[in-house]
Amino acid sequence: PFKRAHLTRTTDRELINLTQYLMMIAQYDDLSKLDHRRWEQMIERQQFIERRKK
Repeated sequence: PFKRAHLTRTTDRELINLTQYLMMIAQYDDLSKLDHRRWEQMIERQQFIERRKK
């Protein structure tokens, strides 16, 4: 949680990873097709994950 952010500031990479994700999806044509809940997995795999059709 954020209230303990000062304890993990040296190891926290959330914003760095989020920046990578935003740069990665900038080239994608239709952002509404992406499953943004899985953004961390997209960075790890270096591939886009689209939403499942309902």
